[in-house]
Amino acid sequence: MNRMYSSKQAMRYLVTDQQNKVVADSASADIGEEVDGTSADLRGYPITLTNGEKIGNIYISSPISKGIESLENTFLYNISIQTIISIIMVSFVALLLGPFLTRGIVLPLSELSGGIHALAKGNLWVRVKPRGDKELYSLGEDFNQMAEKVSFNFIIPV
Repeated sequence: MNRMYSSKQAMRYLVTDQQNKVVADSASADIGEEVDGTSADLRGYPITLTNGEKIGNIYISSPISKGIESLENTFLYNISIQTIISIIMVSFVALLLGPFLTRGIVLPLSELSGGIHALAKGNLWVRVKPRGDKELYSLGEDFNQMAEKVSFNFIIPV
């Protein structure tokens, strides 16, 4: 069979004899041709007499089922492509912005670490410039207060 349905029909009906040759076709296209009953877009139903004898089949083909399947595949393909593109874009932005964002955390911690090492080596006048977010800023101020107390206690013993 060449076409399962015409573009003007919503459904197509084929009636076959016992040998599965088309004897009636709602599209008048495949009369006399043999129907492959295993086609995914055909639904076949037996035609039987009242005594149970099978005299043929009626096949129904719907363009809607193929269209829905095609739309579903297109949708899934588009979603997959968009997901991959989004992952690549987010990764690229993270690689570009990552160093700038980590700098705001690493720089204050690095200065604080340097101040701690200098204080431990005996430099009682070392102070750090508090910077960064709330917690890091507070940590810098706390270090400066501690260094002030240590240097004050060292100069004026109690």
